[in-house]
Amino acid sequence: SIVAKPRAKRGVTVLVPLDLCEAEQATRAMLAERGPFYLRLDKSAAPPGVRSEETFSVGKFRMVRQRTDVTLIAAGGILGEALAAAARLDSAGVSARVLSAHTVKPLDVETISDSVIHDRGLVTIEEHNVDGGLGGAVAECCMDNGITPAWFLRLGLRNKFSSVIGTQAYQRTTYGLDAEAIVKAVLEKLLRGQAKVA
Repeated sequence: SIVAKPRAKRGVTVLVPLDLCEAEQATRAMLAERGPFYLRLDKSAAPPGVRSEETFSVGKFRMVRQRTDVTLIAAGGILGEALAAAARLDSAGVSARVLSAHTVKPLDVETISDSVIHDRGLVTIEEHNVDGGLGGAVAECCMDNGITPAWFLRLGLRNKFSSVIGTQAYQRTTYGLDAEAIVKAVLEKLLRGQAKVA
C-alpha cells in the first residue's frame, strides 16, 4: 500500500486529499503545524465538494454526503467513484453516507464510531493495496475502540500490483474500484442477509 510505510512511521501525519480544494487546504495545514507530513496526491480528483464555510482539520474526516444506511469512506480522488456509487445506491433504495478520509493518520475515531453505531455497514475504498492502508487503519480503529460494524468491506487491490496498462478509469473498472463495482459489492452484502435496509 502507498500509505502503509508512512502510516507505520512514528509521528508522521498522512494526508490524502480528494480534490484541488482539499489539496490546497492540506498544504496550508502542513505549513501551519509542526512535525513530519506525508502528502499523497493522485492524478485524479473527485468533483469539487468543499464548501467555502468548511474548515479543513487534520485528523477529522469531512462529510461529503450525509445519509443513513451504509458509510463509504474513501481517500483521494477515488472518492468521486464513491459519490457516483452513492447516487446509484439511492436508486436501489440504499442510503449511503460518503466520507473523505483526507487524513489517514491520525484517524477520525469519533466519526468512524458514529458511522458504526448509526449505519448498517462500513465500506473503505482505496486505489492501491489494502495491506496497511485505509481499510486496515479503520479496522484497527474499530477493534482498538471496541466498536464492531454490522458488516465491513475493504475495496482495493489484494496483495498485488496492477499488471494492466490503461487509463485510470480503465484500471478502476478492471480491479473492481469503479462506481458500478462499489454498488455491486454493497448490494451483494445486503442481499446475503448480512444487513437489511429498513
